[in-house]
Amino acid sequence: MQFKNFLNGMSSAIEPVMKNKRAEQDEKFHLGAGVYITVTKDNPCVDIRKYWMNPPHQDESLPTKKGICLRPTEYDTLMKSCCKIEDLLPELKDEIPCYMNEDHQNQQGMLRCKMCNPDDYKNWL
Repeated sequence: MQFKNFLNGMSSAIEPVMKNKRAEQDEKFHLGAGVYITVTKDNPCVDIRKYWMNPPHQDESLPTKKGICLRPTEYDTLMKSCCKIEDLLPELKDEIPCYMNEDHQNQQGMLRCKMCNPDDYKNWL
């Protein structure tokens, strides 16, 4: 599911920024389970990183050391390899992102989802 979110995030949010070689504003896309793709306007790299909330009920999550920062050439190589990944793992083609599931048709469903709301989903059960 996160792979599909990754492909959607790259095509909708990150790809236009990388084509311009410079971001006009910071871009951040949620892949699920506290993992985000970010591109900042000061840095042309694509950062894929796990975030966490500390202390609880803080307004914004903080990045951890778990992640990778891809330079533009590394990003291009990864995007060219994504088609090959889907060919090698055919079960990925049938997977749909969790936000397209029936239980996500309202905000309550998203808030109860462990993937979409990893830091606060227990408060909505």
